[in-house]
Amino acid sequence: MQDLGTLGGSFSVASAINATGQIAGWSYRSDGTTHAFFMNPGTTMQDIDTLGGTFSQGYGIDDSGQVVGGANLASGLEDAFLWTEADGMQDLGDLGGIGSRALTIDATGRVVGYSNIPGDTAFHPFLWSKSRGMQGLGILSGGNDSRADAINASGSIVGASTTAGQAAYHAFIWTPAGGMKDLNNLIPAGTDWTLVEAFGINKSGQIVGSGGRTDGLAHAFLLTPVKK
Repeated sequence: MQDLGTLGGSFSVASAINATGQIAGWSYRSDGTTHAFFMNPGTTMQDIDTLGGTFSQGYGIDDSGQVVGGANLASGLEDAFLWTEADGMQDLGDLGGIGSRALTIDATGRVVGYSNIPGDTAFHPFLWSKSRGMQGLGILSGGNDSRADAINASGSIVGASTTAGQAAYHAFIWTPAGGMKDLNNLIPAGTDWTLVEAFGINKSGQIVGSGGRTDGLAHAFLLTPVKK
């Protein structure tokens, strides 16, 4: 076990690691602010700054060392960012609202996360790419809050969304061809599961996340697509 240290403060979190051992996360600094960091193997944390404000957190990293997360602007609002060692921190913008946060980046540079939309303080999931910018993914029917957590090589995205009449979240999958679907409608009828959030999806389409069962406890789940 290795202590990765901090950026000078008393607390730090490592949130992602890539195939070469590069790490992203965030840490308190000696001035009490929180900044995202990037770390090469065998080195100390590198402060990757903010978008002009006093706060940033790194959540995802790809195999080329690109880091994504959320950072404050000088105005105090938070936007999703993409950081590279060569170019520094890039503001990915939002869906027209007052803020956004990036959670994951894949091998092709596609980024997913969540953002406000105009006139709405709740969040909606997004997909960002260099060629198309930020694209809203919608929300489950009747819902008012949603976030995208992960994307696989085929562009399928998973996360969580509220639904009509539901204060709790339901796990979803979004595909380029089919849009957003409630994962609870895709599992066998009569199960005692309520799938709450999907956190990961691999290239085979297997999905992991957390859900509730009739015992009242939260359980981890693995969904494996059935070949037809």
